[in-house]
Amino acid sequence: MRDRIAVTAIEKMFDQRRLSDDEVRGSVAGFMDGTVSDLRIATWLGAFAARDVDFDEVKSLTDAYIASGRQLKLGRRAGPVPVDKHSSGGVGDKVSLTALPIIAAMGIPVLKLSGGALGLAGGTADKLGSIPGFRVQLGRSELESILARSNLVIGSQTADLCPGDSATYRVRDLCGAVKSVALIAASIVSKKVAAGSTRVVYHIKWGEAGLVSDEASARGLGELIDALSCAYGIKSKIVYSAIDSPAGYCVGNLLEVIEARRFLGGRSAHRTLREEVYAVCRALLEVASFDPADADRKITTVIENGDAVAAFDRWLSEQGADKEFVDDPELYFSSLQPERRPVHANKSGTVARIDPLGIAEIAATLGSAKETIDDCIDAVAGIELEVEVGTEVSAGDVIATLWSGKPISKHMELLSCNSVLFDAD
Repeated sequence: MRDRIAVTAIEKMFDQRRLSDDEVRGSVAGFMDGTVSDLRIATWLGAFAARDVDFDEVKSLTDAYIASGRQLKLGRRAGPVPVDKHSSGGVGDKVSLTALPIIAAMGIPVLKLSGGALGLAGGTADKLGSIPGFRVQLGRSELESILARSNLVIGSQTADLCPGDSATYRVRDLCGAVKSVALIAASIVSKKVAAGSTRVVYHIKWGEAGLVSDEASARGLGELIDALSCAYGIKSKIVYSAIDSPAGYCVGNLLEVIEARRFLGGRSAHRTLREEVYAVCRALLEVASFDPADADRKITTVIENGDAVAAFDRWLSEQGADKEFVDDPELYFSSLQPERRPVHANKSGTVARIDPLGIAEIAATLGSAKETIDDCIDAVAGIELEVEVGTEVSAGDVIATLWSGKPISKHMELLSCNSVLFDAD
């Protein structure tokens, strides 16, 4: 019966006819119960992605994803309403690790469920998983008790949260539908609804290393996410950023955690990272219904007075991070004795561009990302840049350091050097 529904839906989409709610829901439910094959659902998703779908169809797909699993309703609790944040990812994207402790330090509760990632950029859960002892697999009662004690908790998405989305996601690349704005929006919002989030900031990025390639697509995605969120009673705010360089000096799981702590302690002044963190914090204050007046001063204050880094350390401790790491993350990193190779500039000039895709590929080759779901991530692998766009450099200066748990070839140094582009003197 459901296989027939899926076939009818495919035929209608090829004829440019709209799908009913039952046809969308029945197709996803059939895939989940095995009556709709991988090939059939791949064809269905490809047809859905290729059409100019309307809002009701995207809403029906979001409903289908939500209905495929259980709803946790974690955000529905007594006291202040927690805020949440989602990012479409990016090279060196450590904004969750920096903005969320700042908001928690201001007294606003933050509860986030995060996923890992395939591909070049690791997800927040991958970065947190690199911290010794840190626990991301948390039950509902643990999430709520940690939130009560530290004002911040980030757990991993559970397998029963929108399993229909997870199941269809794995076949989307069979039909070239990975970057479909409609499918992306339904995927993102369904998980926020299922988790019970009611106040969410969505950070959407575009660029060659992003989920969408251009600003127009990013804004189209943001508008659809905002409309879907509104339909489910979520108060949302969209923040947009271009991925034209890495967001910070470090790219790699443990390296990014360490840089986040440096930022919160006032020891990192990377311009792009600062701009993104402040923009997301302003938006989080807005969805939390806090007075946004003088927001930048408030953000700077909790960094300068030590409240932000204290909130970060307290949060890590509450989720089980080893005391040795919390006390001195950089000393802990050194104690692992990773392989290290400096990268020297081959010319003098001003840094004009740092290729985010090139940097991401190098970090992944060093071991910072998964190519398949079963791969192991090297916690120490990655790149630590010594420059950003606008930095003046002389030939021979160290512009980056490569880190890995395995030997690093000279070839990787050359690739890294070529990813930093200069304006000639």
